[in-house]
Amino acid sequence: MISRETAPHVDRVVRKVIDLLPEIPGKHRNEVWDSLCRLTGELNRVSPTTAQTIADWLLQSKIWQRDTNSALFVGKIVGRIIVDVPMVAAAINEMGSKDHLARMFNTGLLANAPPELSQHIMGLILKLDQKPFSGNDSIRALFTVVSNLSDIGASQMLEFLSRWPWPTSGIGNPLVPIINGWRQRIRLRPGVGF
Repeated sequence: MISRETAPHVDRVVRKVIDLLPEIPGKHRNEVWDSLCRLTGELNRVSPTTAQTIADWLLQSKIWQRDTNSALFVGKIVGRIIVDVPMVAAAINEMGSKDHLARMFNTGLLANAPPELSQHIMGLILKLDQKPFSGNDSIRALFTVVSNLSDIGASQMLEFLSRWPWPTSGIGNPLVPIINGWRQRIRLRPGVGF
């Protein structure tokens, strides 16, 4: 069990495991990253200061530049711990980048931002100039972020879905939570159901 007293030990374990990740066979690496995301999330709940030092270390060390999965999972960890309003605008702009790793890191970061930032993120996405985000990879990244936002109204979601051209592949996974979220909202309204 993680406590304030054990937080420094958890910090050392997380850093050591992340340093060892390149040695872990590829098929198991995502499982380890997923466990690290859960562990750092719990650490953030118990000892935000310790979690912050891990997130800062991850950013400064550029571990997210190792490979695609490192970029996505480090983005998830950082997004859950230290993302704030100033980071959001920069992260959204980076999602239009041609740099795949930067796009994946920022997708993970925004998709895992605290729920209280969801409206801010959606507002910025709805105001984006579409030109820098015209590539399929950038649009997929936007769909992934939007599918993970909380408390997005139907009108905002419809505006998003009608504004961005759907790629022919790669948006199925993000569409599932969008559609399920709508189903849930409709079920909660009296007299309406599926």
